[in-house]
Amino acid sequence: MGFCSKNVISRISGLPARYRLHSPAAILSLVELPSAGYILEIGCGKGYFTEALAGSLNPETTLVALDVEGAALHEARCRLYEVPVHWVCAEPHCYPFVASRFQMVVCAFSLHESSHPERVLVEVHRLLAPGGKLLIVEWQWPETDTSRVDRIALSHMKTMLRRNGFFEIRDLIQDRHLYALIARTLTK
Repeated sequence: MGFCSKNVISRISGLPARYRLHSPAAILSLVELPSAGYILEIGCGKGYFTEALAGSLNPETTLVALDVEGAALHEARCRLYEVPVHWVCAEPHCYPFVASRFQMVVCAFSLHESSHPERVLVEVHRLLAPGGKLLIVEWQWPETDTSRVDRIALSHMKTMLRRNGFFEIRDLIQDRHLYALIARTLTK
């Protein structure tokens, strides 16, 4: 867990610009969150989305926040030390959870960080319970701009989702800055 200095807390006290465009709380208000069970946030970073997510949940819902960067998790833990979250540091594409464990998975500004986002989606599908939901928030840029390799075009994201067993893909936000969408796994 480690020592949480005031310097760490003061460095991350303001919301980054991406969260000022559409706040995590505003995005989450567009989604019906599970009333119980488990939610996984992949790529939680310093916990800005995690904080809003935890504040939106019922006490019967357990939030697990995962990131590959131990330093980012440490900062998140320090900043959110009173928030009930299970923090996990794990490598992409092989998360340490049993299949069908989560009612919802959230990937906010994280899929574009993976060198193999489709492999992440395969793993997310494995982790979601039947009928589980996936919330994706990603940067937007014009579909014709192919110079950015660290962005995933909305049309390509939807194709990857369909290819990996997701359906009922619904746009929540789509503007010049970002997109948010929700998708489901099949129920048994």
